[in-house]
Amino acid sequence: MRRMNTEPVADLHVHTTVSDGVLSVDQLPAVAHEAGIEWVAVTDHDRVHPDLSAPVTKRDKIGMIRGIELRADAGD
Repeated sequence: MRRMNTEPVADLHVHTTVSDGVLSVDQLPAVAHEAGIEWVAVTDHDRVHPDLSAPVTKRDKIGMIRGIELRADAGD
């Protein structure tokens, strides 16, 4: 599914079951495709997803970006 414009559609903040998400990394491409999303950034809490071995990959025509949601404590 392509939107009316030609720009790619992305969700750049996706968590998987490795942190507090409900989908596995293997389920993401099908769900993204169904939603019309072409790119997802997997940004689990405080770790990179162990099944994403490269910074950018394609799975079932969906671009997947290996990211991280890093917790930082600045103290007082």
